[in-house]
Amino acid sequence: MRQSGSCLLAILLVGCTAYGQAPAQKRALVYESEAWVPGAPLDHVPQYSGGMVVSCDPCRAKEPILFTVDRQNRRDELVFELKGSGYISVNGIAAGPDGALAVAGYGISDDSRIAPFIALISPDRKSQVVNRTWPFLPYAVTVAPDGTVWAVGPIEAADANVYLNDNVLRHYDPSGRLLATATVKARRGKDDSIVSVVSNLMASSDRVGWMTLACEYIEFSFDAKELGRYDCPPGRMNSQDWAGVALNAGNDVVLGAKRNAPFAPLELDRATRTWDPVAVPAGYALESHWILGFDGPSLVTGSLLGGYKVRRFNWGDAQPGAGVP
Repeated sequence: MRQSGSCLLAILLVGCTAYGQAPAQKRALVYESEAWVPGAPLDHVPQYSGGMVVSCDPCRAKEPILFTVDRQNRRDELVFELKGSGYISVNGIAAGPDGALAVAGYGISDDSRIAPFIALISPDRKSQVVNRTWPFLPYAVTVAPDGTVWAVGPIEAADANVYLNDNVLRHYDPSGRLLATATVKARRGKDDSIVSVVSNLMASSDRVGWMTLACEYIEFSFDAKELGRYDCPPGRMNSQDWAGVALNAGNDVVLGAKRNAPFAPLELDRATRTWDPVAVPAGYALESHWILGFDGPSLVTGSLLGGYKVRRFNWGDAQPGAGVP
């Protein structure tokens, strides 16, 4: 916790500003539903997109296992293979509105050649299109409402040990054809690391949102032009400083609290360039939640409580304690 004294209670309930005051909440979340997810993910933080939880476990292996859990809590697994690869690293995974999966990462052949890729797997999981993206190395990926794929990552030099451009945003159609590309100047991490390696990429109905490793949130139009950028709240410097982020179709952006901290989400106010605390049901205020994404208007979170529980919260004007089962 980054505050103490009189701010302690504010942190536990709704979060705290850098000045030790608890600002008034503008909106509240109310409990909607919850379900245990079969098989707690251990190797990768899940995301929620395309109406399902998507993740992988293991994510780095000769044949990683991709899995999804739908709204009816049905789990589906897929062994992901790349011809000629002895090792595969799945860096990012997302689902499209039709249930197709976009997978970003790289494979390493038996003779140590690196082959970055973006794969699009059909909704019925019977076919996949693999687009080799060298020298672009995708780390985060998302699927837009029209089924096109966005990814962000560095451009590598020929020896694969040097980055020519740290952060490049690319847009592909489902066949793998490059539609747009943009080099993004982003603040580096506190250890001078590139910030696409551990980051979140999301799509709404009219834009792409990117939360970088350095906790800088940047938005782009669908023609890859920057719309705006916003600093995270004071004191948040890298991916350890928040527990997930989500962008919905209506362009609400919600940022999670610090990892392993009480559930205290923040909502972006673009007009004031601030992150406002969001009230949560009192019964969940002391639990640690990871924000996974939106399912329509519902905010989806994950929590490790002797297993893996997915919860949904909706916007409402009720008191923070309302709706707790």
